[in-house]
Amino acid sequence: MTKERVFGIDNARIIATFLIIISHLLSQGGLLSSFDNSTQYIMFRILKCFAFPALNMYLLISGYVGLGSKHSIKRLFSLYVEVFFYSLIITCVFMLIHNYVSFSEIIKAILPVMSKQYWYFSAYFFAFFIFPYIDMVLEHVTEELATKNLVGLFILASIVGTCARLFGDPFGIINGYSPLWMCIMYYFGGYIRKYENGKIIRFLQKKAILVYLFSTIVSLSSVFAIRIVNSLCHTSLNEGTFLSYITPFAVLASVSMLLLCLKRRNNKENRIITNLSKLTFGVYLIHVHPIIWSKVIKDSCIFLLDINPIVSMFMLIALAALVFAILLFLDYIRELLFKSFRVNKVLDILENKFSGRNNRLI
Repeated sequence: MTKERVFGIDNARIIATFLIIISHLLSQGGLLSSFDNSTQYIMFRILKCFAFPALNMYLLISGYVGLGSKHSIKRLFSLYVEVFFYSLIITCVFMLIHNYVSFSEIIKAILPVMSKQYWYFSAYFFAFFIFPYIDMVLEHVTEELATKNLVGLFILASIVGTCARLFGDPFGIINGYSPLWMCIMYYFGGYIRKYENGKIIRFLQKKAILVYLFSTIVSLSSVFAIRIVNSLCHTSLNEGTFLSYITPFAVLASVSMLLLCLKRRNNKENRIITNLSKLTFGVYLIHVHPIIWSKVIKDSCIFLLDINPIVSMFMLIALAALVFAILLFLDYIRELLFKSFRVNKVLDILENKFSGRNNRLI
């Protein structure tokens, strides 16, 4: 299929990354540790539900842009170098400043994929070698069969997988933290790309706002419904049962969010947006580094609990925007360093040695 840049995807990456930061500040920042029914908790929980589909949207984007593209080994090398850079540099900085980095943390920093330093990239590293085969399926089967596969995966992995959480994890999806779920979302994203003008996608795009709001409201309602059941029946059901990435509502919300970005896309190149979107992976790598995650972000936002609920919510969004801006700047510095050391040319040499002149894995 013909490949051209879709600039709506750049907007989607930026929005998804910003929402991921909000989500992380809410959870790891300590704002959802309280389980009371205060106005403040409810407002933070609402914000969490609206931001929750962002990760799945990022996975959908991988499939959307991946279908029809060259799965160059250079791309994997490039991402690995960036992961290794942040994994090691951040660890070394904290070791020099605070002197509390353990030997095991240093080993994990040197071996980020094997040690699962970043679960997302460890899963991506494995799934990367499966993506070309998913492309082959989407490129060679009929729309009818591709749709049947889509519906089948949705029912099995999302609906049945969510219900099965009450008993365990029979499919090994690990609540979405797995290469399997990444491949499923890649398929969904590739399907959206290929059949963007098909009946299903056009229908979802027309109803995207309603689907997003409905899915978010149901997810939010499930938290309080389970809380009421626990209170009345003296049970201990997990309030987050329907807040997993694999739930039907999380999937539908992420698909509708992506379609909203594509619906309002501008195919005229905006260099600022394009350049910012290229830095979003670095933003993710910096703020979820295990040391920053546990030493800096953990309980960093609990001061907002002592402020007026409405004011605190806007302050959280402003804080997320500030964090986003700072991390974008830091990754821009990293990009300049990589250019000055000609990392891209080194990767070209490595790719040529690894795969000769063939840029495809299959």
